[in-house]
Amino acid sequence: MPRNGELMGSSNQEFACPECQTTVVVDRGKGYLCPKCSNTFPVIDNIPVFSGQLDYYGEIKKDLMSNLLVAAEKVGYHEALRKYVKDPWVFRYAMDESRAKWIEIIPHSPETRVLDVGCGWGTNAIPMSRCVKEVVALDGTYERVKFVEIRARQERLPSVVPVVATALKLPFPAASFDVVTFNGVIEWLGLADKRVPPRVNQERAIREAHRVLKPGGKVYIGIENRFSLRYWLGQADDHSFMRFTSLLPRWLADAYCRWRTGEPYLTHTYSLNVCRTLLTGCGFADVESYFPWPTYRNPDRIVPLRKEAIVSLLQQQLVGEGVLSRRGVYLRMLKVITQIERQGRMCHSFCFVASRPH
Repeated sequence: MPRNGELMGSSNQEFACPECQTTVVVDRGKGYLCPKCSNTFPVIDNIPVFSGQLDYYGEIKKDLMSNLLVAAEKVGYHEALRKYVKDPWVFRYAMDESRAKWIEIIPHSPETRVLDVGCGWGTNAIPMSRCVKEVVALDGTYERVKFVEIRARQERLPSVVPVVATALKLPFPAASFDVVTFNGVIEWLGLADKRVPPRVNQERAIREAHRVLKPGGKVYIGIENRFSLRYWLGQADDHSFMRFTSLLPRWLADAYCRWRTGEPYLTHTYSLNVCRTLLTGCGFADVESYFPWPTYRNPDRIVPLRKEAIVSLLQQQLVGEGVLSRRGVYLRMLKVITQIERQGRMCHSFCFVASRPH
């Protein structure tokens, strides 16, 4: 039997009630109980569930995901993906571990404990677990967490701890982790509670990260730039999938999305300066900014967000590129703009690392 608040399994991770932050106790071996407010939390197939609503979100339909999970147990997760995921983009999204290249820019060691918020298919949690002590893979969708659990088990990575919960109410005691990651997560949090403005949800999640980090711990955020040059050139927004929505005033983007889709515009991204303000306003300090190429999603390189580093990277990408090719024109435009404004304010996406002060 695990000790009070411990995960049923090999981890020593303690849990806390997401409502009152009291350490939970094992409830007759079936789940967890908050001794203060009497909330109960089940353990489903060895996965603690701290979210009351098990809504499904994913790149493939729920019934297809359910079939994929069954197949993953029988033939292995990799073969199951090949069988059920026919979209090459989704397959790469689920399998390409270059998504976790940001590990190179954040301090870590074999003693580091990491919380991966919005773990998705595990393309951050799995590679991270090979170089740190433990990774808690957290997501609000049970099926995604179950896939990560299967993937980690089949790869013999017991240091991955799967948990279902919301980023807005993390089920952990204060000062539990050395690193908290939000890789492509912050911009989606507007959908977590549609009753409030998206930034309220985003700030709640970042403050929760601050709470569960140890003093001196690091938060990592990967996110698109609201004012990316690609958007000015007509590329569809990475989240609304419509052109120019991130560039418009919020009220106008909201009205446009409601007219086109019937849904409000809630996937807010920000400029470089506002991203930094978001972190410092939630208590973080020593904010470091980086330019991931081509994006934070699957970067080949990550360099400091400074003129010299960005221009050098872009110049290398231009080698052999046709003068009039679409990619060549984009690279040259971004290079010239960066040389003028000097900070990379129109790069497509950013990576940030910030510290919880001691």
